[in-house]
Amino acid sequence: MSVAKMSRNLLFLSVVGLLAACGGSSGGGNAFEPPPPVNQAPTAEAGPDQTVARFVTVSLAGSATDDAGTSGLSYAWNQTAGTNVTLNGSDTLTPSFAAPDVSADEDLIFELTVTDVGNLSATDSVTITVLANVAPTADAGPDQSVEQNTIVTLDGSASSDDDPVSGLTYAWTQTGTGPAVVLSDAAAVQPTFTAPSVTGSVALNFRLTVTDAGNATSFDDVVVTVFENLTAAIVSGKARYESVPYSSAAGGLSYGTTTYLPIRRATVQLVDAANGTTVLAQTTTDNNGDYSMTAMAAGTSVFVRVRAELKQAGTPGWDVEVRDNTSNPALDLADRALYVLDGAAFNASPGTQTVDLDAPSGWTGAGYGNTRAAAPFSVLDTIYRGIELVLSADPDVVFPPLDAYWSVNNTPNVGTG
Repeated sequence: MSVAKMSRNLLFLSVVGLLAACGGSSGGGNAFEPPPPVNQAPTAEAGPDQTVARFVTVSLAGSATDDAGTSGLSYAWNQTAGTNVTLNGSDTLTPSFAAPDVSADEDLIFELTVTDVGNLSATDSVTITVLANVAPTADAGPDQSVEQNTIVTLDGSASSDDDPVSGLTYAWTQTGTGPAVVLSDAAAVQPTFTAPSVTGSVALNFRLTVTDAGNATSFDDVVVTVFENLTAAIVSGKARYESVPYSSAAGGLSYGTTTYLPIRRATVQLVDAANGTTVLAQTTTDNNGDYSMTAMAAGTSVFVRVRAELKQAGTPGWDVEVRDNTSNPALDLADRALYVLDGAAFNASPGTQTVDLDAPSGWTGAGYGNTRAAAPFSVLDTIYRGIELVLSADPDVVFPPLDAYWSVNNTPNVGTG
């Protein structure tokens, strides 16, 4: 055999051997097998944090994912912080437990571990905040006007408690200086009493104290006005002041765009016009400037007075007065005249009468030619907006007394120091 032919035969055999070593075949099959997939760890999600009341049933809301589907996953919950509780279904995604009784707000932390068939795992945690006992809300019912010698029912049924533990108890007491009455059952939700005989009218004050199962309490007051007869006058209406807005375009006050705003939370009185001092009834405007008061004043000449003051006793509380610092210079500032807005006199009649009062700015178009009655109430409402701002951060604040002084006679005074 020639050397060239021997070389061709050796090359052929080498190619055949190489193909055999690489798995080649004449059948045309796949020459490469892919490697098996690598197991990936699952994911665990313990669900959103929650804030709950004590004793309620809490459900956790876990979830999980896995590259091979969730059929082979196992779940294990473990409590890592807070008062120990018993988890029902701790090997499921959605266990539950009863929130414990806590003396202060407390965080319970739970950890969810998810494990797949390849023994890879993932964890996540969730925080459940359990609130301590919250005081109930006492509601002594609306103020009432009744006739003497009639049966009166006090009503605390609107009192409530957000705590799921039931068992409110009630305690009624009479306060104030009115004639004492005997309650049918001071521990009842709706006790009764007989209105006493009176001359004219008298106000009876009652306080309802509500206590829950955790011994937290709150109270509310109610006034029952007893009349000699019910031919009383009911006077209601709205109190407003003229507000002149600032305009950057005008470079100052824009008198062409004045509006009337409510006089809020101010004292309103029904005054005997015969002497201008005897107060027959008194109330407070609401946040819309509305008021309503009832008095034994049928046939009497009266007028409505709005005082530039904010008065609220208790918690929260405030005592604000707007005074004329240039009146009665011989008096101490605190004794100088309080600004008031008086309506026109009218004869009170049985039933409801509407009396609205507006405090004008005094602007005539060319200057302040009329009484600037709105200014003190604008000052008062600015102060009340400040009170509202503080209350939004501290709803139980008690403000110290405040006297604000304003006068048309005040002039700018630039100090030299």
